[in-house]
Amino acid sequence: MSLRGLAGALGSIATRALSGACAGALAIALPWTVLADTGDPRLAGLAALVLQGPAVILGLFAGRLVGHWAPRRAVLVSDAGCAVLLALAAACLALGWLWPGLAVAGLANGVAAPGNAVQAARAPGLARRARWSLARFNGIGDGLTVVALFGAGAAAAAALAHVDVATIVAATAALATLVAVLDALLFPALRANRRPEARSLSAGLRALAADRTLGVVVLACLAVVAVYQSMDDVTVPSRLLAEGAGPERLAPYVLGSCAGVIAGSLVIAAAGRRLPGVAAVAVGATLVAIGVFAIDRLPIDWLASAGLVLGIGAGLLSPAATTLLQQRTLPASRLAVLGAVSAGVESVGPLGSVGAGVLIAGLGLGIATPVLGTVALSAAVFVAVAGIRPRGAAA
Repeated sequence: MSLRGLAGALGSIATRALSGACAGALAIALPWTVLADTGDPRLAGLAALVLQGPAVILGLFAGRLVGHWAPRRAVLVSDAGCAVLLALAAACLALGWLWPGLAVAGLANGVAAPGNAVQAARAPGLARRARWSLARFNGIGDGLTVVALFGAGAAAAAALAHVDVATIVAATAALATLVAVLDALLFPALRANRRPEARSLSAGLRALAADRTLGVVVLACLAVVAVYQSMDDVTVPSRLLAEGAGPERLAPYVLGSCAGVIAGSLVIAAAGRRLPGVAAVAVGATLVAIGVFAIDRLPIDWLASAGLVLGIGAGLLSPAATTLLQQRTLPASRLAVLGAVSAGVESVGPLGSVGAGVLIAGLGLGIATPVLGTVALSAAVFVAVAGIRPRGAAA
């Protein structure tokens, strides 16, 4: 085993986790602040959309933006831009400019998106250099990333009772700076893939369309992500506020979800070769649906248990779907495919939050939450059916 290869793999995992911590803190702190200030779940959903919208746009064109650069350069430019913009967002919030600060934080997410796509596209090479299986690399990487994501989200929820949102965003700027330093020290020099299809969004979409099973998996994952994020951004906070609870009561739910993701990711890391990827996605989506139904039925003191089930589902689904994408797409189109899928994930999350806000405002929590659970369960059924008779080319 090459020490340099191992350092590159571990460095990539570490910086992904720290980036997840930034995203988790922002995703909890900013929508909650808007919801607490306005009392309107639709505006909380809109805040999530503003926060993620630039990542959608720039993620879609990740191949076009950085596909012709060496991967190391693309990652470092993305890291530096994200850190600078988060510092600017913290300054805006310190001045009391909530929505401008929210928009700048969203732009920081957008600048980070191409670098994240490069990291994902180069995962097979990084795993190979470390002499790890791709399933293990993704299982460990996704598990630690989500631990950081939810751990930082829980910390932000607890901190909101004691500090203002500007302080939390300033902390994410510091974490983003650390990400840039670690990538500068550890991310290996890899050759750029200069073939045109590596930078073409249309080629990436065609690759997905050519593999019907993979296409169904991607669409189902997008639906589940929309439901999953709406729980954190809108549904659970709305229920807590309706029952007179403060932001600190959100932390146990987030930590329960985090523990679940750890468990699900460990299963993939340990048994990824023996657990078919499509089956893992279907089981994960089913568990997410069960968790949503539990959020609707359990008392708020038991929401951490619902988060645990939800998290196990996400912990299975995310690395399994990522591994399928990396294994079933050709190297030449992998960056375009992963950039498009990442942008889709970034877009449906806040769109799901907006939709959940509209449902809750119009129908009430008692109807809206089971509807969202049914969406996740339907996605699981479609994946299971698609996996019975897989079609399409594997790469």
